[in-house]
Amino acid sequence: MSATTAQPAEMKSTLPAQVPIMFLVYGFTGSLNTVSFAYMMYFCTEFAGLNAGAIAAFLSVARIVDLVVSLVSGSIVQRSNTKIGEYRPWVLGCCLCTYAGATLMFLNPPTSTTIKMIIVCVTYMMLHIPMNFLTVAQNGLVAKICGPNPANRLQIASMRLRGSTATRIFTSATVLPLIEYLVKMGHNGYFYVNLFMGLFAIIGVSIVFVVSKKYDLYVPDKMAVTGANPITQWKDALGIKQLWVLWFSDVIRTVAGQVPAACAIYYYRYSAGNVLLQALAATISSFVSLGATIVAPMMAKKIGKKNSHLFASFSACVLYLVIAFFADGNPVLYIACTLVNGVCATVLTSYGINLYLDVAEIRLLETGVDNRPFIMSINNIPIKLGLLASGPALAIMLNLGGYDGVAQVMPNTALFVRWFGIVPSVMYAAAFLLMLFFYRVKESEAVAAAAANAEAAKARAEAAAARQS
Repeated sequence: MSATTAQPAEMKSTLPAQVPIMFLVYGFTGSLNTVSFAYMMYFCTEFAGLNAGAIAAFLSVARIVDLVVSLVSGSIVQRSNTKIGEYRPWVLGCCLCTYAGATLMFLNPPTSTTIKMIIVCVTYMMLHIPMNFLTVAQNGLVAKICGPNPANRLQIASMRLRGSTATRIFTSATVLPLIEYLVKMGHNGYFYVNLFMGLFAIIGVSIVFVVSKKYDLYVPDKMAVTGANPITQWKDALGIKQLWVLWFSDVIRTVAGQVPAACAIYYYRYSAGNVLLQALAATISSFVSLGATIVAPMMAKKIGKKNSHLFASFSACVLYLVIAFFADGNPVLYIACTLVNGVCATVLTSYGINLYLDVAEIRLLETGVDNRPFIMSINNIPIKLGLLASGPALAIMLNLGGYDGVAQVMPNTALFVRWFGIVPSVMYAAAFLLMLFFYRVKESEAVAAAAANAEAAKARAEAAAARQS
């Protein structure tokens, strides 16, 4: 494969008008099912009275388990083939399971702390483990709905992103006020708010389940072309050089993003001197990001997938260097840099899973073995590694700043800010160079491969229908 180019030919979306709107709604409602992420630790320590150290230790173990599950989730979903579709049962079932976990996690029954800890542990796994399967199934379903048309794929990915970004505005304005109001009334606001928000997620996934029925059909000859098992699928994946160039770059980018995310509240508390600025910055960021989701897909389509990756990485590298050397005690500059970085990153995230799908389409054409869902599932792993790395990285950054949690002081904020800017900057630079010199997937090849694969699948379906008649 040679160097990539921008999209080789102008292609327009062929999707019915209701399909992009459906995924806009699904992106919005689906993100409501995860509002518990932001409040779980605070609820466990402040509301349920659980030990912070015990919760932190469990989360580390749970994230490792989650990582292990993500290694096989793609293979399991890929091999499913029910009479009501390949992916729709997974999307609906996993959404219901995550809803149950996200809600029951906040029960807080009048019982011992041990029982409370067990409830939190079980429900946390109910929330996170199905997410691996849900992500794979969503990606597989979107690929079937869009077909080989790259314009369709970009449109759906960007609409989902737009919906999930709009959720941030809605939740920042409603979730905490609702929780606080119910708590003051003597109710468990965390439980009832998550119960209410999750109902919207059920409505959204139900719409997808119904509307996508005609796209997600039973495939009679699926096992004739799909990968045999996780071992052979991993062996096949390990031989795809371009997949691992992309994957390593995404791992580096994800860890680079998680480090400053974990450090942000300490920046506002000690360097900026006002922790409430984080809430203001988050609100501004939500509106700016929503605007970016409207403009960024047009730029992404114009410059292509690889160049979008390079643009996002390079801009982040420069912006975090600015933060490292000039943002200590200057929250206006820090907020401005993070806003610009968010806009630049949206150019890349407009494509969503499509970079992995390009690699998967080419591999299917080369081998005749359809491991597309499995290959796309590998995209789940970077975020798991980013979450695992963020804890130790935060501890190192705080130590460099001389942070004392008991006295609540950080005497050397300049050194703290310097390193939490430099480390991500260097990592983004590494991701940029890796993609620039080693990623060689041409979008024209991916488009041609997707079209050829679609034709082959159509021919197999027609042959299977003829045999049954």
